[in-house]
Amino acid sequence: MKNLLKSLFCLGLLIFTISAAAPSFIADITLSWNPNPAQEFVTRYLVYQAKLPSTNFVPVVTATGTNVAKVRVTSVGTYQFRVTAINGVGESGQSATVQVPDIMPTIPTNVSVISVTVTNQ
Repeated sequence: MKNLLKSLFCLGLLIFTISAAAPSFIADITLSWNPNPAQEFVTRYLVYQAKLPSTNFVPVVTATGTNVAKVRVTSVGTYQFRVTAINGVGESGQSATVQVPDIMPTIPTNVSVISVTVTNQ
């Protein structure tokens, strides 16, 4: 039982990707991590988020049956994330913090004129 509890507290590397949508600011952040070994019987992972300057991490997403979670943010800023693993014994400690710096809308691209009308007066 002690080994199970010790190994429950091990979480792997977090990886993230960002995609933004227009016209209002929305960004989807996809986090992924190394899953815990099967013998730890993890039932779900809990993703915690903090937006700087706050260091108060709050749970935002539960991932069940997967080691990937999507978090939607609706304001510009720098975000930090941590993940925990949960099984029938309890919740692990939080993973190392990953930071997604300066989530901002991107500069518009691919603008082109599609029509020109000239009116003589």
